[in-house]
Amino acid sequence: MRVFVTGASGNLGSDVISRLQSEIEFISLGRQNGDIPWQLGLKPDPERFMTADAILHFAWSLHDREKDFHLNVGGTALLAEFASDLGIPFIFISSIAVGGTSHYGRAKLEAERYVTDLGGICVRVGLVPDLNNYIRDEARFRIKLVPALSGKIAITEAETLSTAAKNLLAGFKTGEAIDSGTVTLVTRFTPVQEVFGEGRGPRLLLPNTLVLIVLKLISKVSRRGRNLLDSYRSLVTTLESE
Repeated sequence: MRVFVTGASGNLGSDVISRLQSEIEFISLGRQNGDIPWQLGLKPDPERFMTADAILHFAWSLHDREKDFHLNVGGTALLAEFASDLGIPFIFISSIAVGGTSHYGRAKLEAERYVTDLGGICVRVGLVPDLNNYIRDEARFRIKLVPALSGKIAITEAETLSTAAKNLLAGFKTGEAIDSGTVTLVTRFTPVQEVFGEGRGPRLLLPNTLVLIVLKLISKVSRRGRNLLDSYRSLVTTLESE
């Protein structure tokens, strides 16, 4: 089976590929190291996709979450339409942050609408701590700044995502995959303090109001601040109330 992948160098994409590459042939699309030159917002060359059994879409620009809204939505819609025109099954990796007001969540939700309208499948994932730095901390005595949020964060294990991708892709071959729609992958719900404060060293709990005030001030003077604020708002929408 030949699966064409966008965002193959990202945390999620590279992990799924590494877990499934012994069973599936992956062809990466990318600006620099991709097997096929491509970037978000451009329509691929259809002749390069004649042997594609499916497209797995991870690519998402996080350079500026606010300004890249239309690039992410439009680029995903263009690729989904391309796949639909060629009759290629399309899987879009989305997020459970679609329920909130962050630019990231709203863009994911808008992209989902295009994908499902075009017959694609959307897979919503939560935070994936084992592929990021949420709980990794090598410094023994570093003080961890942890938001004092109530509720629990929706967690998706990396293995759960790769297994779901494998099953969906296998379903395309046997005709058992869902035609279109949304799949939500949540492995467990974990308290915020456990996700961000695990490991050695003291923790300092910061009130949610204080975190928002600081991030809003930083967001006025830097792109990184705007992205951090939007990322925090996305996080809050993944919480399950206790």
